[in-house]
Formats: sequence, C-alpha cells, structure tokens
Amino acid sequence: MLKSAEIVKVFCDTQNFFAVGPKTTTSHRVAPIYPDMRRVFSDPKALRKIARIMLKFMRDKKIKCDYIVGGATAGIGLAAAIGLESGIPWGYVRKEPKDGGMGLALEGNWQRGMRAVLVDDALGHGAAKTKFIKNIRQAGLKID
Repeated sequence: MLKSAEIVKVFCDTQNFFAVGPKTTTSHRVAPIYPDMRRVFSDPKALRKIARIMLKFMRDKKIKCDYIVGGATAGIGLAAAIGLESGIPWGYVRKEPKDGGMGLALEGNWQRGMRAVLVDDALGHGAAKTKFIKNIRQAGLKID
C-alpha cells in the first residue's frame, strides 16, 4: 500500500475526524469539510503510525536533519512523535516570538547551524509556514 494511502486510512479510521462545515480554518478560510488533525494526533497508535510513515519518507528521500521542528500548535505532537521514533531532538516554532519568558519563536534545545526539518498538520495558503521558516532561519538553523 502507498504510504499516503496508509495515512488516509488512519484519518478515515479516526472517529469524528471529518467535521462537516462550513468551518472556518485558522487562516480564516471557509471549508465545507474540515479535517480535525488533533483527533488523530491524540490517539497514540495513530500518531505513532503517522510518525513512522513520515520517518520512512524522510529516510527514503534522504532528508537529513539534526532537529525536527513542529509548527505550533498541531505540529508539536507530530514533531515529538517523530523525534521519539527517530531519536532526533525536536522542538517547535511559533509564528511570532512569545511574549515573556525567553521571548523566543523557536523552542527546544537547538544550536545554531543545525539542519532542521519542519513538520505540521496542514498546508493552506502557506502564510504560517513562511513565518515558521523565517523564524527557524532567524534562530540560525538551516532549512531547505
């Protein structure tokens, strides 16, 4: 079975995964059907399966990284799962630096010069991913 078909099966097997809309996305777009990734990511077996599929994809495509970055918020659990499966350190990135604390957009135990890969739950028009990538690069990590 194709790996993408395996992921779709995980989605379809998750109770209440599809919410019939209209629903407004976080990017303020209206969708007739909304896939609720958080329902999948809250199921340990489903999350582990997706993490293993993504890790195999990364290995098959020879994607090398020193740090896995999850996009806030739904990508955080996915990054953690991939990190646990692979042994690669992981953290997460926000669209904007946090008010208070260390004032960071990129969180975790990373070092400048690390090669990063960004994982997230969805891609709409790409505005959030553009901000994530900008913040990862501003922290001094390499990302293609």
